Order: sequence, then structure tokens, then C-alpha cells
Amino acid sequence: MATKTEVSYADHSWSPWIGCNHVSPGCLNCCAESLMDNYLHKAHWGDHPRVGMAENYWKQPLVWNKTPTPQRVLVLLCDPFEDNPQVANWRARFFRLMEETPNLTWLLLTKRPENISNLGTEAAGRIFDLWLDDYPNVKLGVSVENQCFASERIGEMLKNAYSFFVSAAPMLGPIDLLRAAGKYAGYFNRLSTCKWVICEGESGRKYRTLNIADAESLRAQCRELGIPFYMKQDSGLKPGRQGRLPDDLWNCKEFPR
Repeated sequence: MATKTEVSYADHSWSPWIGCNHVSPGCLNCCAESLMDNYLHKAHWGDHPRVGMAENYWKQPLVWNKTPTPQRVLVLLCDPFEDNPQVANWRARFFRLMEETPNLTWLLLTKRPENISNLGTEAAGRIFDLWLDDYPNVKLGVSVENQCFASERIGEMLKNAYSFFVSAAPMLGPIDLLRAAGKYAGYFNRLSTCKWVICEGESGRKYRTLNIADAESLRAQCRELGIPFYMKQDSGLKPGRQGRLPDDLWNCKEFPR
């Protein structure tokens, strides 16, 4: 597990543990659950014990850290800010590992941004308000699927003045970034702390179809706001370049500067 990844915007995927709970409609057809629970039977999602990783697995990022070319590592098989007592020691070890691998860029996606401050402080062993100063190689991301959860989760990031990125994955409805920012949009221009937006349709046998107009609207908003936009994939059984996405949308694969 977790060597090279098929996720096009990362070089590796890696996770400190396996398993999670569903929290919103975007979780319904979770690809990590499909692979780890339903197919490989490595861990059960829901109210079941989380599965820890072997020692050799924990050593992999230390090897990647020595690679001359900068590497992005996506945490994929869990939510690093899940409030589950079982994972507290693993999360603390993970934070130490991120400090020990300054040449890696860690991409931490969560659907639970309200937990970042408390669980981050607990894991780091110190006050976690100055995230970027303590962990400059870590990029916080929020996973959102529609306007309701975009407003809830983006608002939480803005409230805490975190620098972050947005993953609209799977995108299940239109998302208005300014509306999601709400009262924080003009507060010291805080929406500028959003550094990147990724858009992704759902994959797998039970995929829900991406509305291309929603993806195009999100890209247009990003251009207006000066936020890099990355179109990862259309929706489909095995989504790729299926012909539904216009070339100018499909080819929009910008990375944050």
C-alpha cells in the first residue's frame, strides 16, 4: 500500500491508520472504504476499531524525504482529525513524522475542520495556533461536496484564519465560494487564505454524475479570485478523459504557487 498513487495531484498516498466514519453525503461511496473494507477487508468503516500500520510502512516517508525532487504526500485512508480516542497516539506519532520530513509536502484532507485546533494541539504537544510556523510543509485541506458543507467547512477554516485548500470531491452540487465564506469573505480579505481548489467527479459503480456547469462555475470563480484550480476528473465508473469535459476545463491543472 501507499507507494506511488493514482491521485494525479500527489506523488504518494500514505495514512497513519485505516478507517473512518461517514459524516455527510460525500462519504456515501467512499473510495477508501470501497478498497480497504469492501474489497481488501483490511479495515471496517463505521464504529469499528481503526487499523494501525506496520513499522516498515512508517519508514516509507523517511525514504521519500531524501528524494531530490519535492514530493507531495496525500493522506488518503483516514481523516487525520477524526475524534476517536483509539488514534490519539498514532496521530501524535504522525505529527512527529511530518516534522522529521521537511522535504515532503503533506496534504491533509478533513471533513472535520472543527477538530483541527484541539486535536492538533494534543498531537503536537504544544499550542497549535501557529500551524504554518510549526509545520510549513503541511497543507490543510477541507473536503466539500455541495454548498451546505462548503459553507460549514470553509467557514470553519476562515474563522480560524487557517491557510488551506478546498477539495470539491465528489462535487455533488454547485458551490459558491463567496457565499461559503459568508461573513468572513471581507474580513481582512480572509478568503485569500484559500490557496487552491480541486474539483473531482465521483468514481465507481455507484457514481453520481458531475454537473459540468457546476465545475465550470467553480473554475470561473477561482479565476476571478486568483485561486489556482485543478480539474482532477469527471464522474464515471473509471473516470478519465471521457469526452464530456471541454478541453479547456479538462486541461485546467494548476498548482498553488
